[in-house]
Amino acid sequence: MKVNELKIDALASIGPNPILVDIVPSYIYENGHRTEKLSGYRYVVALPAHSLDKLSVKIEGDKMLIERSEDEFPVVEFDGLEMSLYWTPTGYQVSARASGIRRCEE
Repeated sequence: MKVNELKIDALASIGPNPILVDIVPSYIYENGHRTEKLSGYRYVVALPAHSLDKLSVKIEGDKMLIERSEDEFPVVEFDGLEMSLYWTPTGYQVSARASGIRRCEE
């Protein structure tokens, strides 16, 4: 079995109450160069269970599923969250994607 074939229990790994801190557009790359074609958004969350480490979760689609103002940091939940590992020259990295995101009900 290869490391990148492992299935990670994503919800258990990130811990409870991820906090949305940023939303960044994600673009399609062709031949190693970024195009202006939008592929989705990366929702960056801080993880209280991990000393507020950040995780970027990509969700495909041309519309933002949630918005936040500059002074707001909502707790969110992901639908269909999947995480995997991949290797770079600087070491292993974590990739995350989901099918949806929503604010947690207080």
